[in-house]
Amino acid sequence: MQVVIQKTLLTHSGNRSIPEIVSIGDNAVLVSSSEGKIGVFYQREYRFMLFFKRTKRYFLGYLDPDITLLISPAIKAAIRMRVRIVDRLPAHMSELGKETVCVSVWAEGDQWDRLTKKLREQKFKAATPTEVEQQVQSAPTPTPNGLGTVDDLFSSLTSDQKI
Repeated sequence: MQVVIQKTLLTHSGNRSIPEIVSIGDNAVLVSSSEGKIGVFYQREYRFMLFFKRTKRYFLGYLDPDITLLISPAIKAAIRMRVRIVDRLPAHMSELGKETVCVSVWAEGDQWDRLTKKLREQKFKAATPTEVEQQVQSAPTPTPNGLGTVDDLFSSLTSDQKI
């Protein structure tokens, strides 16, 4: 397993509290929604008389949009991932004033490496050599001090900012 995200804070919408049974070190499950968000759920199995098993899921929160962009290709490719709860703070101890949960995400090393390599190749194939040359030629030439001329700075101001 390879670390994809060492620790990230979940964004929790709503007034639902996180169940008391959730603790550090527990496993969680990633679920992709139709809105493009990735939700994190705590999954608990209940057994009755060793034969009957019932699974219940508790919603913990959503991953940040930046992290969603990183992980969504892995979910679509069905890469085996492991999600663990690494930090939990109750509302009275949190700076945000509400319960917070942090998770870490791990992926199968070989599968993750192949996916990232494939995505990099697709990104480079999208830009043709002529497009790259045009971008380089149209880029402004840097000045020795890196700040540009006074006229450049003044022209970048809006009419409200000008004196």
